[in-house]
Amino acid sequence: MLRTIIEGHNSEAEKTVKCMKEVYKKALELSKPHVKPINVIMVLDKTYGKHGLIDHRVIGYLHGVGLQIEETPITPIISKYRFIKLKPGMVIALVHTPIML
Repeated sequence: MLRTIIEGHNSEAEKTVKCMKEVYKKALELSKPHVKPINVIMVLDKTYGKHGLIDHRVIGYLHGVGLQIEETPITPIISKYRFIKLKPGMVIALVHTPIML
């Protein structure tokens, strides 16, 4: 679980947090069995673009969870995993939607 706290008024930070909330919501809605992560990534990229943050995002948004904390598919690190279909029962973490500013 992650909490983001903005102290005072910071419009850039507020814009970024708003974008990330929208990205997480879309990623959660779209990441279903038989969907390829690349198709979700393309939708998420439109959201980043709408908020003017496309050049600051990390490509890829999920990784598997199992015996290790980070397992395949690791979409931000290994690009070939962006093209596999998610499987029923697969445990994934939607943690890789950072914006690098």
